[in-house]
Order: sequence, then C-alpha cells, then structure tokens
Amino acid sequence: MRVHVELDHRPVVDTTLGRFRRWVGWNLVLAPGQAAELLVRVRLERDTPKAVYVGQLLDVTLGFKATVAPGSAAR
Repeated sequence: MRVHVELDHRPVVDTTLGRFRRWVGWNLVLAPGQAAELLVRVRLERDTPKAVYVGQLLDVTLGFKATVAPGSAAR
C-alpha cells in the first residue's frame, strides 16, 4: 500500500505504508491556533491482483503525536 499526505495542498510524503508507520522525517509544524487542511490518501499499488482486495474491508486508525517545539510557548 502507498500513503500520500498533503498539508494545505502541498505534498509532504508519498511512501509505503510500512515506512509511513515508522513516522520518520515527516514533521508537520503548526503555530498555536493555526488551522491547516490535511489530506491523507491510502492506495493499493497498481499491480495488486484484484483477488487481494475484492470484498475486503479495512479499518484505519489515524493517530497524531504532538510535541511543543523548543522555544515556543504552549497555550
């Protein structure tokens, strides 16, 4: 599976689901109170046989890890 993420219509990452799960190098920084549009697409590789996915359901949990950047004031 592939994962594609955009923040305010700008690409952040396009990678495999396995690599995306490791959460390496794709930090999204927002100022306190800042709003942004987040788009996440998960798709199968083009050559995935139909027998792999036809009739299948998939539950996806999306979690966020937040930290306060050094030198910034938390609200």
